[in-house]
Amino acid sequence: MYSFETGQKRIVRGIILSNSCDISKENARVIAPKLVFAPIVKLSKIEARLKDRGLAEDAVKGRIDAIERQSVTNIFYLPAGEPLEEDYVALFDDLHSMPIASWENSQKLFTLSMAGFYLFVFKLSVHFCRLHENVDR
Repeated sequence: MYSFETGQKRIVRGIILSNSCDISKENARVIAPKLVFAPIVKLSKIEARLKDRGLAEDAVKGRIDAIERQSVTNIFYLPAGEPLEEDYVALFDDLHSMPIASWENSQKLFTLSMAGFYLFVFKLSVHFCRLHENVDR
């Protein structure tokens, strides 16, 4: 991941948003596609960040509970389980794009279940389309 703030690159865990056909090595392309992903962050870091900002303990707990219920539209909650050693979240407002060649030596950690996939797609749709708001911007 490239950080615009520091100008540095670092290796992070992430969840891929790109189409699996676009990232398949078997699918030859004249112009290589870019890989789009959201870094995944430990939920405990989000909780610490909320506390550092001075939120009251009950407000922090409420926000974490909302994240775990998948009620926060720009955050996708990933509960702990093999291979994730603790709860993580993907931030839909922190997407990155990188050349597909940069990703080819990466290790796949997990695949979402079908229920997880549909929830992921639904939350992406809500986050980016906001179909329910009826606000003309």
